[in-house]
Order: sequence, then structure tokens, then C-alpha cells
Amino acid sequence: MIGFLIFGIALAGMIIASWTDIKIREVPNRVSFGLILSMVVLRFLYALSIGDFSVFWTSIMVGALFLGMGLAFFYAQQWGGADMKLIVVLGIGFATLLPEFNPMFVAMWPYFLTILLNFFIIAVVYSISFSFWAA
Repeated sequence: MIGFLIFGIALAGMIIASWTDIKIREVPNRVSFGLILSMVVLRFLYALSIGDFSVFWTSIMVGALFLGMGLAFFYAQQWGGADMKLIVVLGIGFATLLPEFNPMFVAMWPYFLTILLNFFIIAVVYSISFSFWAA
């Protein structure tokens, strides 16, 4: 059940962030930091419910890894600040595969790499679409 809650909050937050980014070219910090905080709390509650805090610490470590990657892109002037913070949301929220989304065939790589790849694919589609619209 908590997996659906994590997915729903992350999806709603990303939609709000995308909408505000399109409308005013800025994502308010309260959206980004609110999503990060909610993912940390939900992952903590999930770890508490299953009695395995390694899942929580894995989420924190993957979030930190995504933060480092986001900072690299930010300082290379490829991403904005919101992109950097929103990738942290995905890293924390989806660091490990939640039981509600367990596939029939397990991938040979960690789940967070699937999330990262999907993020980049969506970012490319968004960037190309925005470029055509701006042109």
C-alpha cells in the first residue's frame, strides 16, 4: 500500500513541478523540498513497517548519489536547480523496488538505474518538445 502512496505523491509532485516550470519557468522550493521530505518520511515508514532499515538507508544513499549527479549537471549548467532536487526525489522514493510494483521477471541491475534511465528518456522528450515549441 505504501508503494502506491509513494508513487502517487511523486507523480502528483512531478506534475505540479512541470506545470509551474512551464507557466513561470521556476519550481518553488516548497514543492521540491516538500517532495524530498515526504519521500524520506514514507521510506522511513516503509522500513519501519517491514522491520528492515537497510531499505531506508539504501534510499538515503541512492538519493545522495542522485544529488551528486544532479549537482554535477547543475554546475555544468545543463540542469536547473529544480531538476537537481527532483532527481533526488526519484532517488529516495524509488531506490529499491517496492512490493506493489514487483515484476514477474527481475532485472539484472538495481532498480534505481531503471528509474534514472526513464528520467533521462522523459527529460529528452521534454527538451525536444520544448525546443520545437520555442522555435
